[in-house]
Amino acid sequence: MQVVDNNVGISSPFSNSDRPVVRTLELSKRFKKVYAVKDAGLEAYAGDVFGLLGPNGAGKTTIIRMMLGLLAPSAGSVEVFGFSPTKQRAEVLKRVSAIVEAPALYPSLTGRDNLKTMAMVAGVNNPAKLDEVIEKMGLAARAKDRFGTYSLGMKQRLCIAAALLTDPQLIILDEPTNGLDPAGMAEIRQLIKELASQGRTVFLSSHLLNEVQQVCNRVAVIQKGKIIAQGLVEELLAGKTSLRIKVLPDDWEKAKRILQSQGWADRFHSEEDFLVVDAPASEGVAINRALATQGVFAGEIYARSQTLEEYYLELTGE
Repeated sequence: MQVVDNNVGISSPFSNSDRPVVRTLELSKRFKKVYAVKDAGLEAYAGDVFGLLGPNGAGKTTIIRMMLGLLAPSAGSVEVFGFSPTKQRAEVLKRVSAIVEAPALYPSLTGRDNLKTMAMVAGVNNPAKLDEVIEKMGLAARAKDRFGTYSLGMKQRLCIAAALLTDPQLIILDEPTNGLDPAGMAEIRQLIKELASQGRTVFLSSHLLNEVQQVCNRVAVIQKGKIIAQGLVEELLAGKTSLRIKVLPDDWEKAKRILQSQGWADRFHSEEDFLVVDAPASEGVAINRALATQGVFAGEIYARSQTLEEYYLELTGE
């Protein structure tokens, strides 16, 4: 299945809204005889929060490394702001900040001194900017503590703070909520939304589908190195609605026979205390009427949209 979406994202002060910030065409990477990525086609626009979804080993980090020019493609092409990351790397990197895989800074330096070092390397000479990103990431109370004493979640926050030092147009985050507690996850979600509202593009990879659904407007699903679906989240999930019907246990078998007789035989299943019918919310009245006419009265009927996780599992069979 390939869902192609050519809608543009939110207009941005950084780039033309009709031109993708990130575009890959038949992008492939082979290690000896094994393809880590095969014929991947992606498009992310200004203002997008783009989620690349897939299990560990699916090829997510390999794609990110090719976007940054850290790996050369075996075939196909990748463009970031219209530039080739391998041939025009300087043009790409001055617009991009990225956190790839596990955070790794100097363990013996404080959080603030690590940021100072990163700022010097990036050519940022602005102490106020350091204070701004430290405060934004909730690290003010621990900024003078050594990085080596930080929890994994705090290390992740400090690395995101470092990524924001250069005021990037594209922020690439590889598993950004890894190691964070629920409160930390909520803070990162809010930060990502704020960055996108400014017209920046946030490109993130993750296998935490519930987290992705809360922040991403556009996603691509990768399985064994191949993109098997792509598009706006709301379009991918459109029409994926089920009706949940709760009846008394003594009425279950009768309710099932009624649903079968009304043509819903191949569209319902049992789930905990509910009969679940794959149908739009508009069919709820007809189903309720059919049951009530024959003496089965539902204690509860409600429509529920499919989650991104359910869509992913249905799509991949994993």
